[in-house]
Parts: sequence; C-alpha cells; structure tokens
Amino acid sequence: MSKLTLSILMVLVPSVAMASGYEKTNNFGGRAAGVGGAVIGDTRGAEAVYFNPAGVAGREGFSANLNFSPTFSKFDGKAQFLDRQVEGSRQFSPIFGALFAYGINEKLSIGTGFYAAGGAKAKQENMDYTPLSASYDTLKPTTKADLQLLEYAIGPSYEIMPGLRIGAMWRISMVKADFSFVKESALPAPLPAGSKVLVQTDVTSASATRFNGMKFGIQYEDPAKTWGVGLNWRTEVSFIAKGTSSGTREFNTLAAAATTQSGSAALVGGNATIANAFPQQIALGGYFKVGDAWTILPGYDFTEYSVNRQLDVEGSIGIPVGAQTVTSPLTDISQGWRNQHVFRLGAEYGGFGVLKLRGGYSLTTQVTPTERSKSFISSPGSAHYFNAGAGYALNEMITLDGALEYAFGGGTGFDTADSTTSGDFKSSAFTLHTGVTMNF
Repeated sequence: MSKLTLSILMVLVPSVAMASGYEKTNNFGGRAAGVGGAVIGDTRGAEAVYFNPAGVAGREGFSANLNFSPTFSKFDGKAQFLDRQVEGSRQFSPIFGALFAYGINEKLSIGTGFYAAGGAKAKQENMDYTPLSASYDTLKPTTKADLQLLEYAIGPSYEIMPGLRIGAMWRISMVKADFSFVKESALPAPLPAGSKVLVQTDVTSASATRFNGMKFGIQYEDPAKTWGVGLNWRTEVSFIAKGTSSGTREFNTLAAAATTQSGSAALVGGNATIANAFPQQIALGGYFKVGDAWTILPGYDFTEYSVNRQLDVEGSIGIPVGAQTVTSPLTDISQGWRNQHVFRLGAEYGGFGVLKLRGGYSLTTQVTPTERSKSFISSPGSAHYFNAGAGYALNEMITLDGALEYAFGGGTGFDTADSTTSGDFKSSAFTLHTGVTMNF
C-alpha cells in the first residue's frame, strides 16, 4: 500500500508572505512596514525589541510600541493529484506585536515583548475529484493550513559609547497549527488490484514550545545623526510539534471484493509528531539623511532555509475497509528549500513637522522549489511587497503610525510527489499595519 504523507505539513510556516518560508517578510509594525521593514539600523526604543535589540538602549524611562496588522491572504494553484487549477478563499490572519522597554539609565535598558512571529491561513474548499473517478462523488475534500507562530522575548541592551549599542533577546517560541490535505492511495492485497481510496487527512492541535531561541543586535549612529547602520542575528530554533490525526475516506472501486463499499467514512486517527526548524537569520540595514527632510533606508535579510531538507513525521492513521482497518504510517516529507534573500528599500519624508510620509518596497527570492509546488504553500517564485504609510506625533509622548501593504508572488510549478502537473501558482496578501508608540 502506498504510504499516506503529511504533505501539507510543509506549510508548518507562516507563509502569508508569498515566497517566504516560515515567516512574513513585513510581519508587523505601523512605522517599520511603511518603509518596507528596512529599520535594522534605525529602530529605537520598544520597537527595537523585535527588529534589533541593540536599539532598545539609549533612553531613560518607559516606552511601549503596540501594533496590529490584519492580513488577508489568498493562495491558488494546482490541486493535489488532480490536473485542475483550484482557487483558494481569502483568509484572515490577526498579526500583532506588543513591545516594551525600560531605560534604567542613559546606557542600560531592558526590553520585552510578545508578538506573532508569523501566521498563515490558506484554504481551498469543496474540491471535485470526480475527474479521477466517478466514484469520488461524495467526498468533497478541503485543503487547509491554519498556523500561528508566537514568541515571547526579553533581554538587555547597552550603549557602549555614544552611538554604539549592543543588545540581546532570549526568545520563547510557540507553534500551533491545524491542517487538512488530500491524497489518493492504492489499497494492498488481498484487496483486488487497482483498488484505490481518496483520503482527506486532518492534523489538528499540533503544538510545540521551545526555550532556546536568541536574538543579538548591534547598531552604530554617527554623532551628527545623519547616518547609521545595524545588524541583527536570530538563531535557529528546532521544534517537534505534537498533535492528533483524523480524516475521511472514499473508495474508488473494490471490484470483485467481498467488502465492496461506496460513500465516505471516518478514518481511525492517532498521535502525530512533526520535527523541523525555524532557521537562523541575519539582517543588515542602515539609513542616511538627504537634506533636512528625506531619509533613505536600505536593508538586506538572509534566512538559511536550506537547512530544511526534510520534514520528519511520525505517527499512523487507519483506513476502515469492511471489517478490517488498514494502517498507514505517516511518512517524512522532502522539502529541499532554498535560502531566502530579501532586498529592502524605504524612504521617509519629514518636511511636514509632526507628520511623516513613508514608502517602501521589498523583493523576496524563491524558497519553495519549482518541483514541490502546492496550492496551499508559498508560491514557487519571487514575491514583491509595496508599502505606503505615514506617522503623526500627537504630542511628545504619543505617535500614531500606519501603512498599507500589497504583496504578490507566483510562478509555474509542479509536484513530483503529488503527481501534480505543471501549472500556475499564485499568492497575494493585503495588510493594514497600525501602531502606536508611547514614551514616558
């Protein structure tokens, strides 16, 4: 019997961001998103807890940075084991960040925060598999990915000398996800040759918590504050997510078998574990002033997704066939992902005093290989992000920030494991980034 696979668990990633692997290229940040996320060398105060912990230092007192970035994403492509395009429904992901900093003195500060490090929702419903077999007329499978990756961070930041700051954050990473996927499998002897079954498998409440993540940062700003640079390094976090399996099956044919059946029936579920890694990332960035009003912000991120060669899966699921139950092991998934490169460029205009106007663009390189394309994961191609935003200082203590973002990606791909022929895979997302910064 062909082994059922957890193919959908290749999306154990917040892939709202088109070509990204496990995370959204511009995750949140009312201010940061406005300049395309290019703030590694320019972020300060509470906001820096997430973007670069070195920027937490250099100010006495308490500061808070609260962000909410509702994201609406959509994934289209070829259906699993079916030579047909499927269109996904647009899904909502409530991405957020709550960041805080306290300056003990002008040099030493402590930062902490709780935030969505990523989030993904992709769903295709009521898929029709009768082109494979007229017998598949009862089960209308759903392909779904619903994932949250949350982190809590805390750590110190210190200004070594005027303009030179370092910082570190200890990260606690929490993964929770629900998935559904589809597969057609042949049934083994003593059942008749050619007997097949269409299966929708659900993996629910898969979760894991890891305590060994770190983030390190450094910044330098020249004394005249006309330019600055920064670097942020995020360490790799490996995880084993534990959940349960369940599902539904529908037979193609059991001709000449004593157990001939039709219609759909529930699968016999059990425990499942998935092991993989949230890889290390190195982010570089800077800013420089142009005249009295303009600031230009370039940036570059490298994420080592090539470490994700395989998704290690353990567990099994049972297929009822008459009076017997055929047990099928869940198998490992070959990923073969590529390293991710993100190029950023942002600009800010401050010539209106308390009002600042912003714009940004990001280019993300392809992570998902062309030969492993699926309709519910990052599209096999590069992705483009366009951002526009503004910030308004209500007073010396409170600033409001917002940005609009449109992202899209796509390409031609196929999947050798799922017998998916070449087709178009597309993904898009709309995000409203909002934020408020308070300094006391």
